[in-house]
Amino acid sequence: MRVFLVFLLFLGFVFGEDLPFKTIQTQANVMSMTLVNDNLYIATYSGSIEIYDVKNDTFKQSIVFDDIKNINDEILRPNILSIDELNGSLLVLTEANSNKRSLYLVKDSGIKLVSQLGEAAKKALFLSENKAILGTISNEISIINLQNGKSEHDFKISTALLADMKVNPNKTTVAIATEGGKIYFYDVKSRDMSRIVDVHKDTMYAIDYDGNVVLTAGVDMSVAVLRGNEIRRLKAKTSVMDIALSTDAKTGAYIQDDLSEIYVFDTNSLTQVKRLQTPQNTINSIVFISPDTLLSSAFEKNIHFWKVR
Repeated sequence: MRVFLVFLLFLGFVFGEDLPFKTIQTQANVMSMTLVNDNLYIATYSGSIEIYDVKNDTFKQSIVFDDIKNINDEILRPNILSIDELNGSLLVLTEANSNKRSLYLVKDSGIKLVSQLGEAAKKALFLSENKAILGTISNEISIINLQNGKSEHDFKISTALLADMKVNPNKTTVAIATEGGKIYFYDVKSRDMSRIVDVHKDTMYAIDYDGNVVLTAGVDMSVAVLRGNEIRRLKAKTSVMDIALSTDAKTGAYIQDDLSEIYVFDTNSLTQVKRLQTPQNTINSIVFISPDTLLSSAFEKNIHFWKVR
């Protein structure tokens, strides 16, 4: 095995290709990855969340959700739709019986059902220990009281579908990306939009946001970098399907519709830093775990670690 690894490194040197410096394996095929602090939350096809401790390089535990039944009474494992973490508690949105959705709080004491939701529910994120923001595919947004599962405030942003949303680290602003190409910045305290920014000419697929820098991916073959009131664009060759922002916001990464190569760039100069040719055919998630380390996953058990600086 050691000789084989040395041989792979030699090939990478000779042909000028970057190779992952580490690969970890999950118990089931990966659907998505979410990093919060030093924990990587891995949603798998088996209806579970595998938790990997990035700092200590070890899997901590696996959280398994109950089977569900579809409208034909077939028993299935639930898809994990979104994961967030705050002060040791997890907020998890999953599929439920009859194409519905379930919102759960996961603590040391166990898994608690917060609310049963309609099939349009797409993403849920913490605003505080007792409140969350919930977005549906049709762009209906709700502020959910996590103690009783009821909505305290509902509003609809636009007729465009919801693409993605991110909450800044201090939980004061939510950046809501629509498929119409606009970003709506929602002020949590005033419960109003602080600003609306036109970013893409067509459908937006993904957003990443650290409170100061926003990255977005769009079908208009571009990555947008938003700092303050300045919007700069990096032109891609095809539609951009996903993006990731490094932990220091100095580096970005994106994948195009070939879903196998990752393009890494400097968010200040917009110059390309690296092009990673992965062994994965259909990348479904890219995540930075540090300023210089990027992870990639696909519908398989391998998660690859890449040095990008």
